[in-house]
Amino acid sequence: MTEHTRSRRITIQERCIMMRMWETGPQTVATKKYIACCLQCSLQTVYSIFKHFEVTGKLEASHADNSVRKFDQAEIFALLNIARANRFETRRIIAEKYQALRGISMSLTTVSRLLAKFSLSYYVAKIKPKLTEKHKLERLNFARMNLKQPIEYWRTFLYTDECCSKCYANRAGRVLRTPKDEWNPKYFLRSVKYGLFSCMIYSTISYGYKGPLWFMPCGTTMNSIVYSQVLRQITLPALQQHNLKLQQDNAPIHFSKYMKNFYTANNIELYRFPVMSPDLNPIEHCWNLLKSNIFPEGCTTYDLFKEEVKRAWEQIPQDIINHLIDSMPKRLEEVIKQKGDATKY
Repeated sequence: MTEHTRSRRITIQERCIMMRMWETGPQTVATKKYIACCLQCSLQTVYSIFKHFEVTGKLEASHADNSVRKFDQAEIFALLNIARANRFETRRIIAEKYQALRGISMSLTTVSRLLAKFSLSYYVAKIKPKLTEKHKLERLNFARMNLKQPIEYWRTFLYTDECCSKCYANRAGRVLRTPKDEWNPKYFLRSVKYGLFSCMIYSTISYGYKGPLWFMPCGTTMNSIVYSQVLRQITLPALQQHNLKLQQDNAPIHFSKYMKNFYTANNIELYRFPVMSPDLNPIEHCWNLLKSNIFPEGCTTYDLFKEEVKRAWEQIPQDIINHLIDSMPKRLEEVIKQKGDATKY
């Protein structure tokens, strides 16, 4: 049988032919299949038409089945204004507000259909830091001051950051399979009952360099003393070996009195980026790559999970890190384009 689209509608003449074929032939499932084949429609369509005839005694399709209500321009723009007033409202709320305003009920499908004419659809909203006007101004000034810096300038920094990596409890996901493989064990995601593992990690990157991971010991709280130990173990060797400037976020412990003395004693050259600006730190993208490369299904202990995190970190190519660092001029351009607000990075 030929495959047909869901928008295929059966005319009244075709419905009459169906009934004549059904009345003159044996009333069996095979006859319905034959009718579907002759009229080039699905078997479900034939069943629906016969069911409709048994219930109503009519071959004509009902108004709901045969046509779509037409809305004039004023009604459509009224809906559009309601939707644009708050982009985070659901279709149900939009339909309720429209009914209260115009006195016309509207299905959720109709809301989606009409909004789609203006290229409006629902997507998962991006999560970005909440920026005040002061933050935006600081970011904008930073971008304008450094926009003309050459790529080589951004290669002289050692980019650092901390990240919390978690081992899932039970996660959902998509799998590529055929409909008949719905219950094939090969395509199951297995649930577990052991606890959720998480670890705080720290690392550094620069052009042509990727530092090792540091794992915060369990039960330890990050403070100035612990952070100085991390710098001494992970960061100082890279700064001295490659003659780099230190870039770090604006966490309070990074600029405590204890840490300022530490920087001075170890001749560490600092460079402060604007606050609330993870999109200006290339290592943030490395954390995303790290988390996407972690497959913790077999990590039944914390030590196994740490080894999996290390494996995922080692698999990040240096070419990608170099490309991220060389994207700094484009990031600054995007900050200026967004007038200091969050960017796509």
